[in-house]
Amino acid sequence: MNSWATDPIRLFAHDRSRASSKEDPLANLCYLATVDEFGNPSVRALVLRDVGDTLGVFMNASSPKSREIGNSSAVSILMHFPSVAVQYRMQTELREMDAETVQKYWANRPQTSKKLDWLYSSNPQSSVVESRRVLLSQLSKLEEPSEAPGSATGFYFDPILSIERLVIRGPDDVHERRKFVRDNDSWQVYELVP
Repeated sequence: MNSWATDPIRLFAHDRSRASSKEDPLANLCYLATVDEFGNPSVRALVLRDVGDTLGVFMNASSPKSREIGNSSAVSILMHFPSVAVQYRMQTELREMDAETVQKYWANRPQTSKKLDWLYSSNPQSSVVESRRVLLSQLSKLEEPSEAPGSATGFYFDPILSIERLVIRGPDDVHERRKFVRDNDSWQVYELVP
């Protein structure tokens, strides 16, 4: 088997790059699955970030997803790139980023997102608001922030425990599904029935 076939991180980066070059709207998104304190599943879309030599996500500590991360030892991440007909599922632990890294990446966020991060201190993410008009009014009253609030946080996908890659074939063909399981510094590769 060639190195591309046995290195899922390299393969993922290649597929994601192909999707980006085709302007795939999902190339920079991932779907994070967690469980709440009662074991109920919860899934949401997040912007997928290249942070140094690994992948990560940023969020606000007021968000339910931030609290749910600690409810299990691992989370599941789904990435789907329709433009290249490939889907990835990763089982990973999340390692919290240091405040300096969060601040560095937070500085590149759009102003509206920065204001929202500051608004969360009085209106936690996912809390009920009277109306969209009230929400927009509250945001318009905030000054443009220059630094991240203490509630801004981020997580690295580290360590990635396993990766499944599904190549979606046409209706008269069989999909290709392979699972990569971390074994210390290498990967065990398994062909799966799709």
